[in-house]
This record gives sequence, C-alpha cells and structure tokens, in this order.
Amino acid sequence: MQFHQLTRYFWDQWDERYQQVAPTIEQRIKSFLYVPEEQYFYELCFCLCTPQSKAENALQVQQQLEALNFQFADVDPLPLLRDPRHYIRFHRQKAERLCWLKAHWHIVASGLAKAETVTAKRQFLVQTVKGLGWKEASHFLRNIGYLNVAVIDRHIVRMMVDVGILSQTSVPKTRKQYEIMEKIFCDFARAVGLTPAHLDLFLWSLQTGVVIK
Repeated sequence: MQFHQLTRYFWDQWDERYQQVAPTIEQRIKSFLYVPEEQYFYELCFCLCTPQSKAENALQVQQQLEALNFQFADVDPLPLLRDPRHYIRFHRQKAERLCWLKAHWHIVASGLAKAETVTAKRQFLVQTVKGLGWKEASHFLRNIGYLNVAVIDRHIVRMMVDVGILSQTSVPKTRKQYEIMEKIFCDFARAVGLTPAHLDLFLWSLQTGVVIK
C-alpha cells in the first residue's frame, strides 16, 4: 500500500475513532514532555517491567516502587513483581535488573546526559542497561518526551501488517531490523500528519481499548 493510500485509509477507517481519543492522547503526550529528570529512574523501571507483561501491571509496580522510595531505600522489588494483583512475568529476572539499575543509576544518568542525540541516547541505553532492548529503550525515551522514536512491539507490528505496510509478523530482533520497521512506522505517521508518539498511542488504544504510556 502506497503512503497516499495509507492516508486515505487512515481517515476513512480511523479518523472518527482518533478524534474520540485525541484529547486523551494529547494529555498523555503533554505528560511525556514535562517528566522531571528525577522521575527518569522510575520511568526506566516501568520499561524494564513491561516485556511480556501488561502495561497496566507495570505501571502499578512503578507507582508502588515510587511510594516505597525504591531508588534510595532498602527495598526488595521481588514481592511487588510477583504479586498476583499486578503480576510481572519473569519476576525474578526483572527484580534483579531493577536492583542492577538502582546500583548503577549514576552511570546510566550520566551517560544519558552526555549523549547529545536521541540516537546516541538509545544506543547507550541498549548497550548499558541490563534487560533493555531497542523497544524498551525507545519506550523509555518516548515516555520522557522524545516523540519521534517508535515503540515497535507486537501490537504495532500486527497493525502495520493489517494495513499493508509490513509483511513480516515477527517483532524485530536486531538493531537493523528495528530501524527498518521504525522508518516505515515514522513514514506512516508523517503520511497521516501525526508524530510517531501520537500514532503509537492511537494504535495501542485500538488494540487494547486504553491510552496508556
């Protein structure tokens, strides 16, 4: 499908639904733009919890970690992650990664500040933070205000296949694969007059029924 056809498809099939959720999406986007730096640690905790787990559960865990002052207090995150009320899959491994992040946050924060471009920041995160792949690093950067990166997960891949701009149904496993899919997604967003962040939140809402970070 050509991108001019995509534009028509978007407005014919999705425009009305987009207008319904647009105020919520705008509110969420504004919250990304004003995340204070002291919140970055917990935003990254959220992204470490999300793989193969519900975003709603990861958000609840993030909020509880904040309430317990996890970054500075002697707190074991494992009981929170395995709590059935907001269960996180692979909770032992992810608890270890959260503790690693806590112990090495000064290195992560310093590297983020020194990296001058969003591309450099993402590469630094993937190379440095245990358990963080291209999708999770992109998710984190999007959640702190970088709106031109794409969060390529299984939901987005499925939607891209459905509208005919992608043929493979598997999520990207390498940097090259990720960047190829990201370019296609960003071109799609530009074709319909949205930032990748706006389009991502909208497509996520189509799949899940909610607008979440």
